[in-house]
Amino acid sequence: MSQLSHDLQADIAAKSWKHEAFKQELLNNPNAALKALGVEVPSNIQVEVVEETANKVYLVLPVKPSVLSAAELSDEQLEAVAGGRIADKTTTVTSAGVTKCCWG
Repeated sequence: MSQLSHDLQADIAAKSWKHEAFKQELLNNPNAALKALGVEVPSNIQVEVVEETANKVYLVLPVKPSVLSAAELSDEQLEAVAGGRIADKTTTVTSAGVTKCCWG
C-alpha cells in the first residue's frame, strides 16, 4: 500500500497554489517534484498527479482490502494504523513545511 499522509498532501497542495513552477513540475514529473521536497519515492511506486477544476473532481478508489491483507505488516505498522496514523518509513521532511510521508 502506498499512502501520502494528509498533512503532506495539504502541504504539497499549498505549495502548488503558491508556486506555479512547482505545480507544473508536480503535474509533469511528480517524482522529481517530490524529491525536491526531500521525499524519495520507491522505484516500485508510481505517482500520478491530477488537478481538479471547478467543474471536475476525482474520486480515488483505495486499494482493495484483500490486496492489502496479502502483505503482512510489522507490529510497529499495525500499532501505527490502530493508533489512527500511518507509519512513516521516511524521515521527517522540513522543506517547504512538509512534515511526513510514508510508504508501507
